[in-house]
Amino acid sequence: MGTEKIEGICLDMSKVKEIHINSNTFTKMCRLRFLKFYSSIEGENKCKVSDFQGPGFAEVRYLHWHRYPLKSLPSNIQPEKLVLLEMPHSNIQQLWDGVQHHGKLKHIISVVCI
Repeated sequence: MGTEKIEGICLDMSKVKEIHINSNTFTKMCRLRFLKFYSSIEGENKCKVSDFQGPGFAEVRYLHWHRYPLKSLPSNIQPEKLVLLEMPHSNIQQLWDGVQHHGKLKHIISVVCI
């Protein structure tokens, strides 16, 4: 589990054997503003994600997740706080439920549905 002092995470997924993320992973990260999961080398998706929710995404401004494995974003991501959303080669089919106010969101980059 994380800590409330964490404001950013940048992880090269090609350098980890496997990572499991669930609803408890970001629970205590109430100050998380920067989240980047990327891969410097093309390969299989090593990130195993179960459906996750929680307060950890409420303040996220920058979200980059290469090969995001789920079909939708966590419902607690607040699009009005996002500035950049980058989801290359993801499985995403729907960004948000219903109509959302995208106040500060300036760029959606490489959202590729597989």
